Amino acid sequence: MKLKLIYVLVISAMLVGCNFGTSADEQLKKVIDELNHMEMDYREAQETVFEYEQQEQQLFNETMELTKDRQEELAAKVTELKKMLGQRLAFLEKEEASIQGAKKYAMDLDNVLDEDDEKNKKMIEQLQSVVNERYELHAAFVSEYKELATLQSELYEMLIDNRTGLSRLNEQVKEVNAQKEEVQSAISIFNEATTRVNSLLEDMEIN
Repeated sequence: MKLKLIYVLVISAMLVGCNFGTSADEQLKKVIDELNHMEMDYREAQETVFEYEQQEQQLFNETMELTKDRQEELAAKVTELKKMLGQRLAFLEKEEASIQGAKKYAMDLDNVLDEDDEKNKKMIEQLQSVVNERYELHAAFVSEYKELATLQSELYEMLIDNRTGLSRLNEQVKEVNAQKEEVQSAISIFNEATTRVNSLLEDMEIN
């Protein structure tokens, strides 16, 4: 049941070679620098979530080795699993808040260029579109991750419910694993959007 987290790329803040003019260069760099700063909590939270996932996976494996007649020990491990799950979700909320804050700040890209600078205005609009898409994709990832957490929580409850048969338990494991695939897909798509953002920034440096 291991959920392998793919680390997302960090938006590049290097804009040394832009052709927008000194003032616009400075404005754009300021916005990108601030976006990076506002995503700092997101990156730190992501690392913590990954650590909890690893610890939780190990504990889950240990729990699955226990038999029903070791009910007290089983219940203790399930309690710890649920605690770790709660901690994961708490850091996920911190990550989500960081991204939402950055998304609001991204609106400042509108102010980087004058309206009459049509060529560069289109480049900024393209950048803003991809940046906003990236934040929407993160929201989709969060939704999928929360669904996964719900399924995992239900699975943990089943482990200590004597009414749960082996076939139902296996069915729940399959649902959890299927949802993990959805989460992985959401992570991959989000990473691709981050790559597109960085590519646009690199193009601005080259031009």
